[in-house]
Order: sequence, then structure tokens, then C-alpha cells
Amino acid sequence: MAPLSYDAMRNLILDNMSLLPDVATFTPELLTAIFWEETNFQNIKQFGGGPAVGFGQVERETIKGVNKAFKTNFTPDGILADDSLSVQITSYTLSLLLRGTRDKRRALDGYAGASVNPANAAIPGHWLRCESMLQIVHRDDQIPGSTAVFERLTYITSAPAIKAALKVAKPDSNPDLAFPSGNGISI
Repeated sequence: MAPLSYDAMRNLILDNMSLLPDVATFTPELLTAIFWEETNFQNIKQFGGGPAVGFGQVERETIKGVNKAFKTNFTPDGILADDSLSVQITSYTLSLLLRGTRDKRRALDGYAGASVNPANAAIPGHWLRCESMLQIVHRDDQIPGSTAVFERLTYITSAPAIKAALKVAKPDSNPDLAFPSGNGISI
């Protein structure tokens, strides 16, 4: 499966904004960082046959926990079949973790599995740095006075900064994959 382009991923996230809990804490830029680091913008099953699914690689047991906590009905097959559900389950998972930790960074550490695998401890920092970089790129996309409503704007001149941000989220990645038509962003 080919990855989504950066603009397609961003627009997919923005299209789901009204359905995402805690969007002021877990921003579109943070979701973008997670989706790039986890799957290079691919809505897939975990590599090697593991139990995680979707852009954000949510574990099957976590999906059950989200369904119980939020009275939703996500399924692994549904997530894999619907890119919007794949975006939503990650947001709900982060919200569930935030409920338990009451702290954004600890919720991200939990999402990354930092306590289970110490090698993952650095990942949330990468996501947060990428988020900050993307927020600078997209600062003019926000409607003035709002923290949770975004316009669907992208700029060709932003491609190098976006690629740099994606490289921060996943240092061993090739951000050119997020721009299949070249250096620019299709509008």
C-alpha cells in the first residue's frame, strides 16, 4: 500500500477534527507526527503480524478499552477499511491515556510504550518537536482566535520545512515519500 501524501494526510485529519476528542491537547500536527513515525502515513496492520492497526498502530486490546470508555464501536477491520476511523482511533486512544495520566507527555509516553520498551522513550520527544515545527509551518492556517478550528491551507514553499519536521518525527525515514509528486505540495 502506498502512503498518503502529506497534504492528503493533513486534510484527512482536518476533515475529522469535529470528531476528535482533546484536539487542543493532541493537535493535527501531533497526530501527523505520530502517523509518520508509526507508518509513514499508511493505514496498515503492524509489520511482522503484530496486533496493532491503523495509521497510529493502535493495539487491539487498546481498541477494546477505547470502545468501553467512550461507548464507541471501533474494530480492527473497520479501522483498516476506513482512513477516517484510523485517524479517530488514535485520537481516542490518546484521550483515554490522558484521562489516566492527566498529563500530555505521560499520555504520549504510554502511547509509545516507553515503560514497556525503554528504546521507545525518545519517541514522544520526537513527536513533540515535529509538532512544534509543523505548528510553525501551519500557524497561518489557524483561524484567528481559535485553537481547534483549522482551514485547509498548504503552501508549496512549506515543503522543505515539512520534510524537516517529518525527519525529526522519524529520523531514519525518507520524507520525500510524503511528497510523491516532487518537492511541492499539491493543492
